[in-house]
Amino acid sequence: MVAEVTHHALPNEPLRVAGFVAPPLSLTQLMGRDTDVDKALAALADRRLVSVVGSGGIGKSRLALRVTEVYRTRDANRPRSVAFADLAPLVSGDHVFSTLARSLGVPIEEADTFRLLQSRIAGTHLLLLIDNCEHVLEALAPLVMRLLVALPGLRILATSREALQVEGNSFFGCRL
Repeated sequence: MVAEVTHHALPNEPLRVAGFVAPPLSLTQLMGRDTDVDKALAALADRRLVSVVGSGGIGKSRLALRVTEVYRTRDANRPRSVAFADLAPLVSGDHVFSTLARSLGVPIEEADTFRLLQSRIAGTHLLLLIDNCEHVLEALAPLVMRLLVALPGLRILATSREALQVEGNSFFGCRL
C-alpha cells in the first residue's frame, strides 16, 4: 500500500501521511517546561518508547503534546509524521487496538487489521502519541510491544498515571 503524502502551506508544517489522526493543537503556549520538553525529546532520540508518568492533572498530556509539536518540526530538512490516540474514552481494554488502528488511518473492518496497519506505516518515521493509558495498561502493553517489533520506524510517546510495563520503555516523571 502506498500512503498519500500531503503538504500544508503553513510555515513549519511537516509532511504528513494522509489519514493519521493529528494531535490536537494547543491554543496556549506551554510555560516553564522547556527543560522537560528537551529531556523527553532526548529520551525519544535514544529510545523508541517513552512514557510520561505522573499523577492526574499534573500536565502529562500538555507536555506530550508540546513534545510532538517540537518533534515534528525540529529538523526542517527531515519533517516527521505524528499520530495521536486518546484512550481516555475507553471503558475497558477491549477497544485499544481498534482505537490505535483508527488513529493510524487503518479501517478496523479488515480481516487482518494488524497486517494492514503494518503495511500502511512500514518505512515511515512516525511518532505515535498514546494519551491516557492508565486504565488499559494490561491490554496496551503487548500491543505496543508487537507494534515496536514489527515497525522499526515507529516511536511511541505514552502518557499515564502508571508506568507502561514494556521492555525498553524509558520512563519520564512529570512533576509540577
